Amino acid sequence: MKQGLIDTLTPIPSNLLALAEVHPSVLHPHKCWLLTHFISPPPLAEITDFERKYLPMAKEAIQSSNHNISHLEQRINRYLAEGKQAEVKQSAQQFSDHLEQEIEFIQTLFENNDVLSRTPRKITSFAQLSHFIKDLYRLEYTVRINCKALSTTVLTFSSSLKEILACVDENDRAHLSIIQQQEALILRAKSELAKALTLYDELAPIVKEHIETTNKYLYRTTPSMFEAALKKLKTKSDALAEEAKINSKYEPAKDAAALLCRNLEALGKEFFASKYVLYSTFLQNCKKEITEARKVLKNHRGWKEALANFTYMLGAIFSLGLLPVVSKACTGNWKFFTVKTDSEKALDTFDNTLSNLIKGR
Repeated sequence: MKQGLIDTLTPIPSNLLALAEVHPSVLHPHKCWLLTHFISPPPLAEITDFERKYLPMAKEAIQSSNHNISHLEQRINRYLAEGKQAEVKQSAQQFSDHLEQEIEFIQTLFENNDVLSRTPRKITSFAQLSHFIKDLYRLEYTVRINCKALSTTVLTFSSSLKEILACVDENDRAHLSIIQQQEALILRAKSELAKALTLYDELAPIVKEHIETTNKYLYRTTPSMFEAALKKLKTKSDALAEEAKINSKYEPAKDAAALLCRNLEALGKEFFASKYVLYSTFLQNCKKEITEARKVLKNHRGWKEALANFTYMLGAIFSLGLLPVVSKACTGNWKFFTVKTDSEKALDTFDNTLSNLIKGR
């Protein structure tokens, strides 16, 4: 029985090494942290200061886990050297408890999420796409932390059990029976690790295709919505141009409105023609143009409303579901608001909302 247990534990290190070679994007000590090994990382320009801490936090979590495992291993070795069998059994049980917890983590890794899934959630806007990619980015680190922690625990515990077996009498059936159960736990953990890694590799192309297909869809359908919103602003600008023909005091406003429409149109063409302009950058540039035009246009009849509604529509087009919730919270309305005497306040509200959308809040 004793030799059989040793024979079962012996190939585990090479088994884990083989897993690491097959799944380097998750288990390789260095490559796993490279964004090129992630399914679809966010553009660097969209990664927040806090999100930049994911990598050092992940490495710190791995180091902490490894430290705890190493401490248990050293304690077992010390107790073995001192002949303290009761303490050896107690420490081995702590190893088992820790491994049980790691198995539970790995088994629930892909549960109850609609991102790293066979059926990832539907995305209908650039804002939702950005949120999806950020959620995936966080999950990628979670996968790596849990898989690497489980791999290390299996490797170290199997090594410790071999050391314990070397000191156990062949006739100590009670202790050998306990070790047999612990060995079964190690084999189950190794199996769960392999299943998680295989599932990750199966899900990766599904999620990647979902992101790419959605991105193409958004670039195909969103331009017409943006153009429709801009058309309403152009109609307002044309009306102001007609008034300027009759009264020269409208000339500055006419010029500001015309410039705004031209600049917004140019920004739209640049964004939809290039896959390298971030949607958040596009919104930021639109906001800048609206803010500049607002200085001149806000004192002209109907323009507070026009700019406020365009700002809202711009945010709604790119968020589809995110911004209307903010609208409800701020105004008590689900629909496009009607600006009355508080139009300036309403514009500020949606200006701030658009700013938050740009920041990905």
